[in-house]
Amino acid sequence: MNKTVANADAIIAMPVMKTHMNTAVTLGMKVLFGILPERKKSRYHPKLDHVIVDIASALKPRLAIIDGTIGMEGEGPFKGDPVELGVVIAGNNVVSTDACAAAVMGIDPSSIEHLRLASEKRLGTINLDEIEVRGKPIEAVRRTFRQAPPEKRERGLSKISVELGYRAIHGNYEEAVKSWKESAR
Repeated sequence: MNKTVANADAIIAMPVMKTHMNTAVTLGMKVLFGILPERKKSRYHPKLDHVIVDIASALKPRLAIIDGTIGMEGEGPFKGDPVELGVVIAGNNVVSTDACAAAVMGIDPSSIEHLRLASEKRLGTINLDEIEVRGKPIEAVRRTFRQAPPEKRERGLSKISVELGYRAIHGNYEEAVKSWKESAR
């Protein structure tokens, strides 16, 4: 684990609300996957939902802030379409906050593997009746997000080599960082 993360006074998960072809959604728990210090994280994709839960168990965020001002639907995390929702969802339990965000996206929280597993491990509830929602009710801001087609979700990156999977997912990130570094010179 990265020393900065290990020594942090608090961890705050701050994702943009998105659909994801492998995990259904990218919210507070999924964004923690980026904390893993390994460059080639694709080796974890066969058990991605379990790894997400393990990370959330070990590094419990003190706060989750989900940016739904402009989210993304469809073939996330890269090929989606913008959704102007105009909401920010925050909470002190990443599992329950993700459950609320999933419901806002029109997705049953219990249908998301890593949320269901986290709830079973008692990391937080995904039962919306047990979560105190302040501000506007979920029903008032709900907008059903289009998810990746089932064949895309089932395809999964676990069926391709680690190196190819790494390049497919992280090539865009690396190009953006390289461009940013060059412009900063």
